[in-house]
Amino acid sequence: MSVKSFREHCKCNENSGDWLDLEGHNIEPCTTNDDNRLGLRIFFFSVAVVDRCAYLLDVVFLDKVNHCTVSNAVVKVVGDYKLHPNDILTFVSDNAAYCKKAYNTVLKTLYPRSIHICCLAHILHLVGEVFHTSFKKLSEFANLFKSAFFKKGARKRRYLKFMASKGHAAALAPVPTSTRWNSFLKAATYHVSHFSIYLEFFEAERDRSRPGEVSVAIDKLCDLLSNSAEDLKIEALFVATECQKIGSLIDYFQASTYPLSLTAWGKIEELDTFLHKGTAKVIYAPELQELLGKISNAQKAVYVQKFHDVFGLALLKYSKHVDDLPARELYKQVRIFDPKQVSNLSEDIDGYAAIHFRLSDDDDTDVDTMWKLHEEWGDYQNFVRSKLGQEAVSESKGAVPFWQSYSERFPILSATASAYMSVPVSSCDAERSFSIYKHVMNDRRERNTAEHVKMLVMLSFNGDLTSQLVINTKPAMR
Repeated sequence: MSVKSFREHCKCNENSGDWLDLEGHNIEPCTTNDDNRLGLRIFFFSVAVVDRCAYLLDVVFLDKVNHCTVSNAVVKVVGDYKLHPNDILTFVSDNAAYCKKAYNTVLKTLYPRSIHICCLAHILHLVGEVFHTSFKKLSEFANLFKSAFFKKGARKRRYLKFMASKGHAAALAPVPTSTRWNSFLKAATYHVSHFSIYLEFFEAERDRSRPGEVSVAIDKLCDLLSNSAEDLKIEALFVATECQKIGSLIDYFQASTYPLSLTAWGKIEELDTFLHKGTAKVIYAPELQELLGKISNAQKAVYVQKFHDVFGLALLKYSKHVDDLPARELYKQVRIFDPKQVSNLSEDIDGYAAIHFRLSDDDDTDVDTMWKLHEEWGDYQNFVRSKLGQEAVSESKGAVPFWQSYSERFPILSATASAYMSVPVSSCDAERSFSIYKHVMNDRRERNTAEHVKMLVMLSFNGDLTSQLVINTKPAMR
């Protein structure tokens, strides 16, 4: 596919268009094999979000990862597609130090209208990890449970049959992994419902083993379920009932539905309130309260203090990342493009400095254009606050339909709103690109070159673009 055809589709040329949001991410497995086969290497993915749709622009294999290589990869992609520097709206990455340095030392200067967005889903994952690491017995149990079934097909079948015989759904437990950020919370929710029957199954598995061949995982699971069942139940029930807010927000920010940028700040405040309340909470979910009521007051006090301490650690982790969030002001200000939130926000256009309004391509400081912007801004404020405007907002059922309906009445604001509604709040589109790799590089494709892998990943991520773009016989997008 040619650069020209892609630019025409994205409308990112000198005369018109939506702005681009570049997502970058990387992993560092190992190096290339000597026999010319592609081994695992460092990846950098460039994803452009155009009109609320994500497109994989390039896959770059890096020999090393630092702020220089990341910056060079971004600059190369922008240059290859001949994108105007002012059309780069955001640089989205995880919270790695070299990503922040790449933006602050290089990209911020080259793309003056851009802003660095640290993945909100990743931040929430870091907050959720506090609960994972703080409840050591539950974490140990979840990991042992995973080990007990690893490459044990017969044991899995016996387990599913056992679960069905006890009247439970015949399903394996979710496996806690670092790449699926909600997996520990989901595993805790699953285990809460089955602690009462686990010991019977694992003791039967231990008895069926030959002497001296009992699995270490099975042995330890039986020991935990025999001696620490109460601790496991309380910890799992706490995570399953009191931490669902974190899980639901991770799912929310991982979603590919747009626009999320308009509601990001509301979700940030929501989590802040939730964590603050958790540091002093004394009334928990009914099932957890019932379980705590069965132990002594001294034991209950120890558990409650631990719950408070865990929430305190999670709040510290959260504040560390959110208080210095580069896009903090942007999240606050883009809410102005949600007609339902306008009545709670300032009417002064000078209070929205983080937003670059889509003015004339020739001269953004043109006096006539600025006058039109201020006139349009006042008209928009008056309209959405009026009774007629409120009725229009209700009928449009969302910000996107509203701006589509009123693009002619508010052309400058509509173009700007369209760009900022497309701003990703997470790097999950780039993260999802990694999942493709394990399917591309399988046992039957071991001799694929880096170029072949790149093309296969791009084809898989972008799907069938023939109905959207004009495809040249000699692809220029590599």
